[in-house]
Amino acid sequence: MTRLGIFASAVSALALSVAIGCSSDDDGNEIEEHEGSGGRTSGTGGEEGVGGDTDGSGGAEGSGGDQGTGGAYVPCATLVGLEGEDCGFETQQAETLEVNVLLVMDKSGSMNETPDGYNQTKWDALHTALGAALGEVRGVVNFGLQFFPVTNNPNVPIPTDCAEPTDRCCEMPAESTEITVPIGRGVDTVPEILRSLNEADATGGTPTAVALSHAYDYFTSGAGAALGGTRIVLLATDGAPNCNSDISCSIDTCTLNLEDSQGCPTPEAGGSNCCTSRPEACLDADGTLSQIQRLAGQGIQTIVVGIPGSELYQGNLQDFAAAGGFTKPDGDDGYYEVTAAGGVDELTQTFEEITTSLVTECEIPITQEIPNLNLVNVAVDCEVIPKGDEAGTENRWFFDNEVAPTRIIINGPICDEIQTEGVRRIDTVFGCPTRTIT
Repeated sequence: MTRLGIFASAVSALALSVAIGCSSDDDGNEIEEHEGSGGRTSGTGGEEGVGGDTDGSGGAEGSGGDQGTGGAYVPCATLVGLEGEDCGFETQQAETLEVNVLLVMDKSGSMNETPDGYNQTKWDALHTALGAALGEVRGVVNFGLQFFPVTNNPNVPIPTDCAEPTDRCCEMPAESTEITVPIGRGVDTVPEILRSLNEADATGGTPTAVALSHAYDYFTSGAGAALGGTRIVLLATDGAPNCNSDISCSIDTCTLNLEDSQGCPTPEAGGSNCCTSRPEACLDADGTLSQIQRLAGQGIQTIVVGIPGSELYQGNLQDFAAAGGFTKPDGDDGYYEVTAAGGVDELTQTFEEITTSLVTECEIPITQEIPNLNLVNVAVDCEVIPKGDEAGTENRWFFDNEVAPTRIIINGPICDEIQTEGVRRIDTVFGCPTRTIT
């Protein structure tokens, strides 16, 4: 899918403000396309530039555009619906909301299992699902990848089933800011992410808390600290977090007993606690929850996906999702549960639902104080879009909060056009009475 427009570049647009008059003297002076070195978007590229879908070095209409690098921001000379009014106003190019997603993917040995309803292993299904979902939004979302566990020695693979105690089952990189695929433009990183999934083997335990602590360090003190916009961790796992040998547990929270694994009786059956000699198999729910709370403290949301095999730990995954602070598109809270009965299609649909919900080109952050909320207008391609209600169906915009707004949200068919076909520009206009749907 080719995406154009102000929001397609996934970088902040220029925010230069120019005061102009709202009078009939401007009639007929429509904004013209300037032939600078940029493209049709606010970045340095256009529709199908050399660099990829959005902001490569080329452009759909040669080397020129409204807001390329060849010249400063030029406001709309005429704004339909505002001309003729005696109201001086200020117009500002809208800024995009960058979305940076770190995929934290469970690569434990249980991902080699093939659940009922699947025609491939969970590991292969993950590759299939992510290939479809990431491909849809790679032009407008930045992605990175962190596996867990991760071998520090490719010549000595991590054991698959971890039937014998070994530190290598829970191995993660010694450098806590080291990420499998650092976050970057989706058009660049998605192929690398899919290649990494294809080349890796599912082996070892489930050091979820350590993987999340690495995500925290990456976002706060590593290369990810320089990222602007929204920061999100997407955690996908098929089982319980473990691999914390510093804790002890009863048979009721020993994952080997809970899963009736490796000859360990279930708590209901009675018998020995297998975690007495294998503390790394204890359920590390508190450690994982703590890391998600640390991320939330830095404004980093965590989305939780439970892959088949995680059913025993629904309560824990629900707690993780609640702490992660991400609200689903339907307004509900909680984790995304993928059932075995739904097969690979359900897994694919789940990732597609999540990733498409992260596309926020139709949301404009408010970056300056607005003296009067009744003197705000939004223009798409220099044509004013009226203000309306969130529940409407026509082209409209509305504040996320009518008292203390932080974003302007564009909705209706025009939003679909922005996200799929793209537009040349979006402007916020301050000083003239707000046009509303009548």
